[in-house]
Amino acid sequence: LFAANKGIYFENLKMQYESGKLEKALENIRQENDLSKLRLENQLLLRNGLITGTVLLIVTGLFGFRSIRLRRKLEKQQAIAEERNRISADLHDEIGSALSSINILSGLAGEKLETDQVAAREIIGRINNDAKRTHEIMYDISWEVRPEIDSLEKVVIRMRKYASEILKAKNIHLRFPRNEELKMIDLDPVKRHALYLIFKESVNNIVKYSGAT
Repeated sequence: LFAANKGIYFENLKMQYESGKLEKALENIRQENDLSKLRLENQLLLRNGLITGTVLLIVTGLFGFRSIRLRRKLEKQQAIAEERNRISADLHDEIGSALSSINILSGLAGEKLETDQVAAREIIGRINNDAKRTHEIMYDISWEVRPEIDSLEKVVIRMRKYASEILKAKNIHLRFPRNEELKMIDLDPVKRHALYLIFKESVNNIVKYSGAT
């Protein structure tokens, strides 16, 4: 009986031990499951965060790109408006002045034709000069607004042509070197116009005051 009780006792101990191991194993499994769930939740949060951040970045980039395009478009429209205003002012000031002068001189020439033909011929000569100047101004304005002359090289070609015509008439020899690097330089209409006018004034001063050959 003692032996039987002893066997039962040890058997109970063994079962308790095995039961404890099983509970510990189950607890470990539960902990692993909890850790796996936590890792999965963290991965989902990270993935959702990355997706959200990427979407926000793309949306921000699109808005930024559209903003840059809109700003450039507005700047271009403003530049066009300013150029139109400048051309309008040039036409009003230069052409208006020349035509007004031609009108006045034509009236004077008509009055002088019968009384003083020498004076009439002088006035007609002045009318001819004003007409040439008006033609030159109109040509310059039409040249300046052409879209294909944005490069500095095209401006220099026009400068060379103007200088050649003016200086040749005064028997002044012109040397005008060519620079290939000018093809790479673009000018906006305002700078192009200013540069060309400065150059023309310089050439005119050479003709008037330099006494050069």
